Amino acid sequence: MSLIFLNGLMPERHGQFMRELGRVHTLAGTRMGALADNPDVTTIAYYDDRRLQAPAVIQDLESRVAEQTAILATNLATDMGAGIQSPLAGAPLSAREIAEVVRPRVARVLLEELRFRTFVRDHPVAMVISGSDFASHSRVIARTARQLGIRTLDLEHGFFFNRVTGDDCRVRGRMPLLFASEYVVVDNDLEKEQLEYEQTRFPGLDAGQEPRFLSLGTPVDTVATHALPCDQARAKLGLDPERIQVLIGGSWIEARNVQMLLGAQIDIMDTYEDLFRSLAAGTFRHRLQLTIKLHPADCRPEVRPNVTAALEAMASRYGLPHPLILADSLAEAVSACDVLLTMSNSSILYDAFLMGKPTVVLFPRYLVTSDREGWRQDSTMTLRAGVCEVATDGADAWRRIESWLEPERRRQFARDHEAFSHRYGLWDRPVAEKCSAILAWIDQQLADPQAVKSL
Repeated sequence: MSLIFLNGLMPERHGQFMRELGRVHTLAGTRMGALADNPDVTTIAYYDDRRLQAPAVIQDLESRVAEQTAILATNLATDMGAGIQSPLAGAPLSAREIAEVVRPRVARVLLEELRFRTFVRDHPVAMVISGSDFASHSRVIARTARQLGIRTLDLEHGFFFNRVTGDDCRVRGRMPLLFASEYVVVDNDLEKEQLEYEQTRFPGLDAGQEPRFLSLGTPVDTVATHALPCDQARAKLGLDPERIQVLIGGSWIEARNVQMLLGAQIDIMDTYEDLFRSLAAGTFRHRLQLTIKLHPADCRPEVRPNVTAALEAMASRYGLPHPLILADSLAEAVSACDVLLTMSNSSILYDAFLMGKPTVVLFPRYLVTSDREGWRQDSTMTLRAGVCEVATDGADAWRRIESWLEPERRRQFARDHEAFSHRYGLWDRPVAEKCSAILAWIDQQLADPQAVKSL
């Protein structure tokens, strides 16, 4: 049995894969949760902060935090003018002001790196498997593992098919693909080909260290499935079968520049308010029932009560019934809806696509109206295929949702959806099938002593 380190995988999302892997290998890592109590799985506890409290260690860590914060703050202050400006950005910030914001994040990253290096010195880790390693909480361990010559694999949980940000915007906004692992598992060959193409157009920050993509399938337990019919999903959630069901899929925007760091989540709450205000102003509200599926980041025990209370208070302020707010039940929520609305490129878009649900993506007007050269239509296959639309504000989103409900529009969507699926061979594969494919690849890698070279 080899020791596999699980970096940011979540039992509620990757539980079946984690259990299957744990039956044949020893596991350690972050966010292991109840998996450690599974009698069929062998685990080693990851180190906590008490292993890192030696005075010399603390002094060295504080010195590195100060040094890295200063470098990062200076670079961010220099680069602020290069990215697309959020309406909330205001006047450029100084390096000192930015340092106050980023210092806690730098400290967490360096502490996690030190913890992982300490663990690896004591335990021979054969492979690190990450969940979404472009996110800050997973990226540092994946990068450190590659520096140490440890095999690295990233399991992506979404589908990168809905690039509405456009080529021109992404170049000016410095938004390359930032996967840190050597290999990245995606869902199918279409996604693999698109990411390989984008990698040539928008290379990451580490030239020569770009990942290789594997279309083995994303082993996510909560993915929507045709095995759960719409009427059963609505009954399970207690939804009115006679009303139009609109699902808002919560999104998370990873902070990759200082504007997003300071304003992204405020932008999201402002967007919710715009949606509620626009819905209250129209007659459409009497015909629908609204469900909100929170992003996992908003479902943490210390966060969820405040997020739920804020959304309920916002709905009440505009005279709307409280929406059904879900922390889980993604499969039921997608199956039950008539139309999905998301903010930015949420992975729930692909769940809806597999289920044959039309989608509307709501982007800030300052992004969408910069379509001077038609990049949105040219670079986004789902817009060309007729299975997704982009809105610029709440009122526009509700108009597009209403249009999706017109009988002829639904018939045309069904034809477009069938043609698009047939063209690219997209289908909903069982999670067990995806797990088997990934486990077979892992065994092949572990059996090959030349699979990884020290960097």
